[in-house]
Amino acid sequence: MTASEVKQNYQNYAVKHPGQHHTLYRFAHTMGIAAETIQAHFTTATAIEQSIWSDFFDQTLEQLDANGDVYQNYSAREKMLAFFYTLEEVLKQHDNFILATYPNGWLSFGQPDCLELFKTKFKAFANQLITQGLDTQEIEWRAVLTGRYADIIWLEVPAIIRFWMNDHSDNYEKTDSLIEKTVNFTFDMMGRTVFDSGTELLKFLFVERT
Repeated sequence: MTASEVKQNYQNYAVKHPGQHHTLYRFAHTMGIAAETIQAHFTTATAIEQSIWSDFFDQTLEQLDANGDVYQNYSAREKMLAFFYTLEEVLKQHDNFILATYPNGWLSFGQPDCLELFKTKFKAFANQLITQGLDTQEIEWRAVLTGRYADIIWLEVPAIIRFWMNDHSDNYEKTDSLIEKTVNFTFDMMGRTVFDSGTELLKFLFVERT
């Protein structure tokens, strides 16, 4: 059994047993698979879920890259918007699995364990867009904050996923609106603001007086 087959079997199992605390041995026993067969690829159920979510990230980028020059010519802001809109479409394709396994209670805010690999890939992706934005002056370099931009953007991911899970609007229109407003707010914050202009003015006045 390949790793892909293990993950597909796990998704089928999780959908049939929603809301349970899944373990590798319970999964293996329920599906009639030898635990050793699964352990050749994954040591825990959490590791399987992390790999599945990592695949969701890869599928999102693959769909974006399929747009070729159109996507490559986007600004950093447009690429981030495209990423979240495309991720939303990927989530829709796996909604039963996500609703069955993703933490959604009032005590479950923050980053669930299943997003660990996704987070690593996303932050690398975000840093690429930040570099692009700095090169094109779409994003302002700030001594203290620039190194934290990717962490700030990452906070949007679990928040958007959880909002999407509870969105009952037609065709997830409210999630689309949240994505647009969240990404625009973040890039407005990272862009040049009146604060930056004011700081430069104060520096200029200080130099002129000395």
